Order: sequence, then structure tokens, then C-alpha cells
Amino acid sequence: MHPQTPAAPYGPPARPVRPLRAMAVAVIALLGVDALANLFALVTAVDRAFIVSALIDGSETVDAAAVEANDRLYLAGATAQTLTYVLTAVAFVIWLFRARSNAEAMMPVPHRRNAAWIVFGWGVPIVNFWYPRQIVDDIWTTSWLGSLGHTGLGGLTLRTARRSRLVSAWWLLWVIGMIIPNFVYRYAARRDDLSSYLLTAKTEIVFAVPVLACAALAATIVWRITGFQEHRRQVTAPVSR
Repeated sequence: MHPQTPAAPYGPPARPVRPLRAMAVAVIALLGVDALANLFALVTAVDRAFIVSALIDGSETVDAAAVEANDRLYLAGATAQTLTYVLTAVAFVIWLFRARSNAEAMMPVPHRRNAAWIVFGWGVPIVNFWYPRQIVDDIWTTSWLGSLGHTGLGGLTLRTARRSRLVSAWWLLWVIGMIIPNFVYRYAARRDDLSSYLLTAKTEIVFAVPVLACAALAATIVWRITGFQEHRRQVTAPVSR
């Protein structure tokens, strides 16, 4: 639940709320580029699935040149995915740090996780299933309420405040599209045969939709949180004379 008390008049934040729009645009643009790389990889994965299935069936219609061409395109797609993923991840983490700093300035209440988990929360096993979501949840809640003029949670904490459905949907898609397939890829990597190649290609095809949807929701979250913070920054900015 959210605080039931009326929003207080806007007062100056604990410290200045820094502009975030340019960084948000950069993150959203990179998410778009990453989505294009995933679409290209999806096309090559579909082609690869057909080729490998034909080879497993012993079909003599598979052209060696087609196999080599797919190998090159598949590698190019994987390389593009890796590069765009890394660039997008770095930009997103930088944006999270700045958004977290602004959120703390707008509403000085304790967040559930230390800021260091903005980086480490994505890679530490087990906790990477929920720490990043908690971080984004807390930034969303404090930014949204702060944009309405609230300076506190009205007796609640960030553990008991109502969660954003948008953030919940984004995180569910992240777990489905990014974390679960990694287990399949690790299993397939232990084998070096046509069946493992087919399994990898089919996994990429099946999980392409949640991956692309996750990117779209991530872009929406970045834009919405940035909007909350930009609104607060503008209404509390000193009026020039």
C-alpha cells in the first residue's frame, strides 16, 4: 500500500536532483539497438534450426555452402548480441546509480539494498533472482511518491510499500528470458554434437519473445522513472528573475 496522507507542498529535496533525461535517452537507444541485434540473432537461429534438423535427419539436400554461411551469420549475431548487451548493461547500471541518487534526494528513506548491489546484484548467484528487482522497485516507489511531493512513506517502509506492476512484469520476463536459458546453454555446452546445437537454437527461438518484451518494459521503466525525477527537479527548481 502507499501512504494515505495528502501530498505535502513541494519543498527543496535533500540535495539537488540531477538531470537524467540525456542518460535515459542513451539507455533506451541502446536497448533498441540490443533488440535489433536479438532480432538478427533470432533469424539466424531459425535458419540454424532448420539446417541442423536436416543434418540430423540425414538429408542430402543440405548444401555445405549454406552450412558455412549460417555458421558465419550465427557467429556474427552472437557477437553483436554480446557487444550490445555489454554496452547496454553498462549504460543501464550508470543510469541506475544516478536514478538511485536522485530518488534518495527526493525521498530520504532507507533503500533495502546498498548501492553496491546495483553492480553486484546481477552476477552474484541466488540473490540475482531478486536483488536487482528490489533496487528498481525502491527507485520507482521513492521517485513516484517524491514526484507527488511526499517526503516519507507514512509509517510504511520500502519492504511493505505496494510494488509497481510494471517493474514486476519486467522482472518476470528478465528471469524467463535471460536467466533460465543460461541453464540450457550451459547444459548444451557440455556436448559438442548436432543435438546440442539444435537445442541451443530452439532455446534462442523460444525465449526471443520474452527477451524482446523485457527490453521494451525496461525502456518504459527508464522513461517513467526519469519522468518522475525530472518533474520533481523542475517544480523545485529556483525561479530565475
